[in-house]
Amino acid sequence: MSEATDPFELWMEKRKAKHEREEAEEAAKPKVIPDHIVPAKFKFNLGEYVRDAITGKKGYIVVRTEHVSGCLQYWLTARGDGAQVTQDRIIDESRLERTSTPPFEIAKDEAPGCVAIKL
Repeated sequence: MSEATDPFELWMEKRKAKHEREEAEEAAKPKVIPDHIVPAKFKFNLGEYVRDAITGKKGYIVVRTEHVSGCLQYWLTARGDGAQVTQDRIIDESRLERTSTPPFEIAKDEAPGCVAIKL
């Protein structure tokens, strides 16, 4: 450390040293995800309106999930559900088909960074 006497400068030096130490520790950790693993390429986007080819249920995609096994699933919600996702609305990608999109509104009075779809 330097010979700084100002309490703020001392605090800043300690903070910088701590940050550098944490960065070095993080860099020394082994990678959790191997380089040969690439993120999944999802067929559908969030907010798309899709139909389950088997049950005929339709809904907006509100969640996309990639499992360790490679299985891609989508969570659907529909009008009148109150944006609820039940077990029967979590569907594998291979079962879904695109449909025409019914209109929806985006709520403007939500917290910054949040988007709510009014179904």
